[in-house]
Amino acid sequence: MRISHPYRYPAAFRAQLARLERLSPGITAHEALGTPSSQFIEIEHAGATTEDIAERNLRLRHLEGLIADWHLDGGTVSVSRIDELEGTASSTTIELDRVPPTVSYVEFEPRRSLDFAGQSQSRIEGFYVREVIDDGRFCAEITIVCDEPAWRTMGTCVYADAMEVGSRISVGVIPLGEEFDLLAAGQLFDGDTLLSKEPALLRAIAAVGVGLADGLWKRSIPSPAIGRMC
Repeated sequence: MRISHPYRYPAAFRAQLARLERLSPGITAHEALGTPSSQFIEIEHAGATTEDIAERNLRLRHLEGLIADWHLDGGTVSVSRIDELEGTASSTTIELDRVPPTVSYVEFEPRRSLDFAGQSQSRIEGFYVREVIDDGRFCAEITIVCDEPAWRTMGTCVYADAMEVGSRISVGVIPLGEEFDLLAAGQLFDGDTLLSKEPALLRAIAAVGVGLADGLWKRSIPSPAIGRMC
């Protein structure tokens, strides 16, 4: 059974941190018990620039706070059963009038239209939503998350790769009660570079608009127990 993102994320990073601790004892302590060697850092950050690491770290902190709040707010999951996501991408406008004040998680049923281009095993899987105040306006904060095969190797890959997979998100803040065409709504989102280039992202944003307009979060259910054990 596929494990929902709010449970898969912490389980995957526990495995990654356990790997780091085996390689460099004390590195994961709240106050590091030792300084890892420059060679160790170079290996763990391979393929990523200092800027990449900093940006991924910011997105990971956002997710961790969001998931913590999600648990405090009841930890429920809604399932989006939009039949034709391909059709939603042609919608010309998105207007959100009301969203939950607390953190809700909505999971998309698998749809080919949400697969990454040329990667049928990698897809946009769902989104977190909550009401926020931005620049004096009530807004919907949408955090779109992904699933991909690399989640299954988080306990063995280098830290930079784990950060890349875990932080493959896109976050948008959409003012409530205002109408946006789909392209304009897409410009309100920012996050992982690879995800931002995926055609599936706009289709997902359109599906977010349809689901929230339909009050999807009101039909939340507790997440399956299997996820709670991970």
